[in-house]
Amino acid sequence: ALSYAELGTCIKKSGGHYTYIMEAFGPQMAFFRLWIDLIAIRPAAMAVISLAFGEYILEPLFMPCSIPPMAVKLATAIGLTSVIYLNSMSVTWTARIQIILTISKLVAIATIIVPGMYQLFKGKTVILSLSC
Repeated sequence: ALSYAELGTCIKKSGGHYTYIMEAFGPQMAFFRLWIDLIAIRPAAMAVISLAFGEYILEPLFMPCSIPPMAVKLATAIGLTSVIYLNSMSVTWTARIQIILTISKLVAIATIIVPGMYQLFKGKTVILSLSC
């Protein structure tokens, strides 16, 4: 993080990794890094995130049992296809859905934190003194 902060203050151009590599090593290395990112890094990261989505979305449905791998792959494919379709149809709706999902995450986090803080302020700190 400190390295990127220093690079950001030294190199006043936008573009992140691409710009930093272009300034340091030239346009050929920057182009190579860009293509590696587009062909290998981003698809791999998207696959991992999508598989995690498939597992998390199906976990409540298969609660006592393990989730079949084919079901996870199917949920992953449906979720990824839905996101791609939504992004290609309307950027405005995509932004609205992102806002709704962000608000729902914040509500879920507040639902966990607020009662915990309430119990903490009431003096119920037994759980804090337990050790493994």
